[in-house]
Amino acid sequence: MREDGIPEEVIEAIEDGVPPVRAFRVETEITVGELAEDTGIPPARIDAIEDGATPKPDELKAIGEALHVPPDVLLVPSAV
Repeated sequence: MREDGIPEEVIEAIEDGVPPVRAFRVETEITVGELAEDTGIPPARIDAIEDGATPKPDELKAIGEALHVPPDVLLVPSAV
């Protein structure tokens, strides 16, 4: 784990092209359905975000809280 608390596995996944939301979700071992339940965001929307759709600010905040990461880290791969 890096000093900023981001697991190396997440960094490697993002560097390999995995979208940040998916990389963090997989690392925390929760399903899209569980993330949807935790955030109130429909599973199809989470899938879309993981596939490259830009999340709305409230979605980004909810996902960040559910995954226990700063929302800005989820937005752009270069943030990590």
